Amino acid sequence: MGLTYLYLKKPYPAFAACAKAIQLSESASVLDAAYHALRALDECEVTGCEWLRRLLLIGAAGKFRSLAALSHIRVLASDAPPIAPPVTVFAGGCKADDHDYFALFRPLMLQAFSTYAGTIISGGTAVGVSSLAGDVQEAFPEAIHSIGFVPRDTAEAPVDDRYREIRFTPGADFSAMEPIQYWCDLIASGVPPAHVRIFGIDGGPISASEYKMALALGASVALLEGSGREAKAIRHNRQWRTSRGLICVPVDPYVIEEFAKPHPVHLDPAVREQLARAIHAAYRETERDLTTPDDPAIAAWDDLPSYLRHSNCAQADRICEKVHRVGYVVDTCGSAAPVTTFTREELDVMAQMEHGRWVVERLYGGWTPGPGRDAGRKISPYLVAWQALPEDVKDKEREMVRAIPRLLAEIGYQVCTTREQYHACIS
Repeated sequence: MGLTYLYLKKPYPAFAACAKAIQLSESASVLDAAYHALRALDECEVTGCEWLRRLLLIGAAGKFRSLAALSHIRVLASDAPPIAPPVTVFAGGCKADDHDYFALFRPLMLQAFSTYAGTIISGGTAVGVSSLAGDVQEAFPEAIHSIGFVPRDTAEAPVDDRYREIRFTPGADFSAMEPIQYWCDLIASGVPPAHVRIFGIDGGPISASEYKMALALGASVALLEGSGREAKAIRHNRQWRTSRGLICVPVDPYVIEEFAKPHPVHLDPAVREQLARAIHAAYRETERDLTTPDDPAIAAWDDLPSYLRHSNCAQADRICEKVHRVGYVVDTCGSAAPVTTFTREELDVMAQMEHGRWVVERLYGGWTPGPGRDAGRKISPYLVAWQALPEDVKDKEREMVRAIPRLLAEIGYQVCTTREQYHACIS
């Protein structure tokens, strides 16, 4: 299909078909065969032919770790330092008339990325979604390394000088070549596609190529709820809407933070399970009279479905992070200055962090928002921004984090005000 679209002079549908082929392929040999088939067009100046060649190489190297393809990718990569993970890509509309619309998202992105330390990749101009990357870079210069990919001879929009680095691509117009180039640079840098996050708002054909290419390689793509144009189209496209790694996130900074920020597990495995069991026991007590007896969420630990065990363990993993965010640490019992209660402001911060974690976890698990909770159909009315939650649900979230000192005490730990010791949960 990709070759047919090329002959019909439809480069973006050709790119999409090739990306889907990469996603469906089970062997690099299929991509090699397609790559060699493109030689028939060597003498023709067909727009998009070089896109497909590079896309196939990226697929073979990124998905199947083909050493031959990787050697080609290294030649195509920018003459620049390796890109350091973690990596988040800002994708979406970048036209000059998009600027005012995207400026509305500036406070959201600044809060969501206030705790992020890593690389942000975008279009490198001072308009549209690319300007948001410049905003984040400007606000957090020590933590962020932004890289913009821009056509060398472009006159479409001014280059944003707030970016730490601009990498140029051939030509004068933005096209699929810019996402192709950053994927060449990422793979040449040794960054696994599964570790890359794409955050998208709206966008046209180029953004659609970014979304589809990322999904084909196994990266995660989060599209902002309410987005239109290609971000909306891919969510309803029968070929792509069920792709693993594609989620639609509510307009909530803690949800976006959870999606983009890596959360390495620091808990000792034994401590992790003890704490997860305590969390589940506390949940069962609060929900026992509010749910039906056959609800899997209140089953005994040994009978709990694996995804719910994982959820409790993930919640346990984040406790140190939550406590640290509001200015405390976790230590072994017996240390000075134990904290047994939190202020309302502290409870709200930690509750919103937990809600963000839960939303992203459920979205990745195939859950969708809808009226009424239906575990069998994976529907929940609470997959929304914090501000849209009913107050009684917010109170439940607050109660769970209010219980942190008690839950920690059950396994021999406590919350402390001192920052001199921060080793109980960190191994």
